[in-house]
Amino acid sequence: MIKTGLFWLLTATFATAFYDEKQFADLRKQYGWVDIPEVNMKIDEMIRYHGYPVEMHNVITEDHYVLSVQRIPSSPNYKGPIKSVPVFLQHGLLDSATTWVINGPKKSLAYVLADQGYDVWLGNSRGNFYSMTNTKIPNTDSKFWDFTFEEMAKYDVPACINYIQKMSNASKINYVGHSQGTTMAFIEFSRNQDLAKKINKMVALAPVATVNNILGAFKYFAKAKTPLKYLFKLMGVKQFLPTSFLTKYLAKMICAKEYLNNICAGFIFIMAGFDTSNMNTTRLPAYIAHTPAGASVKDMFHFAQNVGKPGLRKYDYGYFSNYFKYGQFSAPEYDFKPFNVRLAIFTGGNDWLAQPQDVSQSVRGQIKTIVYDEDFPEMNHLDFVWGVDAATLIYNKIVKIFDY
Repeated sequence: MIKTGLFWLLTATFATAFYDEKQFADLRKQYGWVDIPEVNMKIDEMIRYHGYPVEMHNVITEDHYVLSVQRIPSSPNYKGPIKSVPVFLQHGLLDSATTWVINGPKKSLAYVLADQGYDVWLGNSRGNFYSMTNTKIPNTDSKFWDFTFEEMAKYDVPACINYIQKMSNASKINYVGHSQGTTMAFIEFSRNQDLAKKINKMVALAPVATVNNILGAFKYFAKAKTPLKYLFKLMGVKQFLPTSFLTKYLAKMICAKEYLNNICAGFIFIMAGFDTSNMNTTRLPAYIAHTPAGASVKDMFHFAQNVGKPGLRKYDYGYFSNYFKYGQFSAPEYDFKPFNVRLAIFTGGNDWLAQPQDVSQSVRGQIKTIVYDEDFPEMNHLDFVWGVDAATLIYNKIVKIFDY
């Protein structure tokens, strides 16, 4: 089943690279689609749809990428003064800021925090659906896609934090990361102490600081990384699984059908781990319509290079190229021991991407500032953002962590 899922994963990658909405126009007329409203909405439309105010901001990084950041400055359900420490939410791999609002009020972390008086900011990593611009390089140029989580940590994280701090006039901010959103923070807060001092507390959902023991479809992707790398190069594909008309088509034509939505759920489970009881299948069309939201092929291969290896290393360019770039023949390993931010971690025993033994070795084993640590044996990688009971089990605790 996992190998079948990997086949469809790669098929979708190439399909989204070479098809556009015009090619499906006749199908749209033919099928009279009826959708969950959020399927066709962008993130600002989703937020307004539920009665919350939203601001759209553009953050420009040192290397000229334009990151789309959404702000929920208040809530219709909160009448008190806005709390002085804003919260920045950073999504994971192949995701976007929609993940923080996709389940609607009371069920999504962004709304839960806003309802408790927090000024909430939602980040979008370079190369996803909302952050497709560089002021110097068009996104059709291969140079645009020459990045991994290393550049996201080095440029995106500081740019967003500094911007939020300036716009909100806050001395410190709270940081919440999911998946790759934790990886970026672990890297940059460990080596950039000036930036780390601007963080009040960090919450890590499904933290990833190594992918040594990863399971699921991505493990097979990693095993096939060498031929796949040549295949992607041959086809000229630099962007991995972007949001496209095809994903919305699948959401509407397959995931919206009750008798077919197990196919969509299966696609999610082979990536993240199985937890059928915590999946709201009625929301599947919305999930699939907005996720995956795109990444660089290079970012995917950076993770793939680290599968089956302890620790986490910078991108491996090859023996001699490494020497010219790093001054050594092997890619340097990231050191998380200098990390000095108060940290709360929430982990899942059924998480195939942030495996329990990996979290124990890389996060608990290196970081000494953990102030809260809770594991949920049944949870998979995406339950932390999409799970039916995430608000009850986790989000209310995050509010308490930030409140005290």
